[in-house]
Amino acid sequence: MDRDEFDHRMERVVGYGLATADGQLFPEAEQLLDSGPHPVEEPFAPPWEQIARLTQAIADAQSFAEALTKVAPPQPSGAEVDAEAAAAAAECRSFAELLARASRERSFE
Repeated sequence: MDRDEFDHRMERVVGYGLATADGQLFPEAEQLLDSGPHPVEEPFAPPWEQIARLTQAIADAQSFAEALTKVAPPQPSGAEVDAEAAAAAAECRSFAELLARASRERSFE
């Protein structure tokens, strides 16, 4: 190994905190080196999985509201539901009816 290659490798070893600048290994470094490389973890799911999840939710749902509840992120547990809004939602037969009722009530205010 030539000197440039050795210097490059030493920079990496020192950069990772496995050795001092003069080439002495740290005690923890020997354990890390003996254990070998750790498996690489995926930081995020592949993008097509989310699209497939959305497509499946839309295909299986009977309404827009049902599809939305399947794919929407969960609401914080501390979120309070207005009793009047909950009663109106229970009376309506569809999400469209609920939207129409809510828009009529707001237009008069």
